[in-house]
Amino acid sequence: MANCSAVELDDRKDCSVAAYQPGLESFTIADKELDHAESLKLQIMDSDASAMCSDEDTLDGTSFGSMRGTSRNSTESDD
Repeated sequence: MANCSAVELDDRKDCSVAAYQPGLESFTIADKELDHAESLKLQIMDSDASAMCSDEDTLDGTSFGSMRGTSRNSTESDD
């Protein structure tokens, strides 16, 4: 590089920037798309987790508690 003038160095710099600019833009776009996909995945996981929690609440006896122990099978005696 010592054999180059300041103008030639500026030209090389501009050429390098022009050569790598499309790659940088592609990387930036792909990064934003991955961030968006990750955000959607987390939202789905959160909604699935809350749905599972509400299912567990329903099955732990709080919603069906009135049905547990109060209904009789035909095999139970009336004693």
